[in-house]
Amino acid sequence: MSFAKIGIATPHFLIQLNRILGERLMADQFSPPVASRIYMYPNLGAYEAMQQVPLWDFLKGIPPIPWPVKDEVDSDYTAAFCFIHIASKLIYSSDQFEKQCKPILDSLAESLNPKTLEQSKKWANEIRDQILNRANSDGYKQRLTFVRYSISERESDYKLTPPNFSDPVEPYWGTIQPLILNSQPVDTSLVPNKFNLIENTPFQREVKEVYQLSKINSDSTLTIARHWDCNPIQMEISGHVMQFGYRMTPTQHWISLLCDIAENNKIPVKDLSALLAKVSVACFEAFIDCWNIKYLRNSIRPVSVINAYIDSDWRPAIETPAFPEYPSGHSLVSAASSIVLSDFFGSEFNYVDSTQLVFNLPSVKFANFRSAALQAGESRILGGIHFRKAVLDGFQRGETIGKMVIEKWLKKP
Repeated sequence: MSFAKIGIATPHFLIQLNRILGERLMADQFSPPVASRIYMYPNLGAYEAMQQVPLWDFLKGIPPIPWPVKDEVDSDYTAAFCFIHIASKLIYSSDQFEKQCKPILDSLAESLNPKTLEQSKKWANEIRDQILNRANSDGYKQRLTFVRYSISERESDYKLTPPNFSDPVEPYWGTIQPLILNSQPVDTSLVPNKFNLIENTPFQREVKEVYQLSKINSDSTLTIARHWDCNPIQMEISGHVMQFGYRMTPTQHWISLLCDIAENNKIPVKDLSALLAKVSVACFEAFIDCWNIKYLRNSIRPVSVINAYIDSDWRPAIETPAFPEYPSGHSLVSAASSIVLSDFFGSEFNYVDSTQLVFNLPSVKFANFRSAALQAGESRILGGIHFRKAVLDGFQRGETIGKMVIEKWLKKP
């Protein structure tokens, strides 16, 4: 699938590179947490090249590198080279990715003299190695050495969900080392409503809300649910036939949106490099935080409760992702992203989100980023995959993480 089908000319090389990376992420079928990591490291490399600001002074685990003489390197070429050669080490389809990116890199090199080109490549390799050293020690490889996650038999705990009842996604993602948050953070105040199906208890009301909303969903509410549907691999079973579809992860949605807005508003590439770095870090931190809480609380999904106690044939409007319910990841990630974007564009910046045109879904107009993030959370209830407390608590936690990202950047040297 190519985002070029939308028909937008792209002057910014960072926009082009992030769009190509998005295509590769969908083709390679990375999960939402993993996709956030893959977006972050290349954009951090490009940021350091563009801004010439040492990341190790304000982000955890980024080792120092020798600093070059500024006049000897071309920041655009260095940033593009960093992005491409970091991303290619993190994805499966690296050959295809590098092939798609080569014309961009060649174009940036055309006006450079041999000495500048050589020095730019040298410095870019230094940054690439710096970033990849951090990536190789962030716990990503180590997470695969833990014992296989087992499903609890407790009534209130997460159960495998239809249609394919696949194993839970990334149960040890909370062990990945963050750049800003404390290691393996847990906000003990975040707790789902206690499992209780007695009439008019908080949990029972949540279950009832999801079930009743599914009965009265309209075209407009279903459009909202589908606009924010972030399950990267969709499976539909019809008789003995299985059909698969692919969607954007939450990070890809917000990065794609930022690229569209930057292009339409002619945001300077240096400013864009900072925004891409901040948003991708916010998403990365949000997923670590969220997954830590998800597998700590291990709460049951609406489809499991409703199938067991109300309606065995019920299915949500969108496919239930394969991981525990509380808190809502999309709420957390969207709130964090909205805080970062609002900090740059303003709290009243209105825009049209056309990121889902590639899936034949309509564009949606939003009054500001916060209203979009709120709708992202509401979409999870309308879609039948989350209870309300997971959405509200996830949103609040996401705003906190977004503010932490901004504060950390303000303290940079």
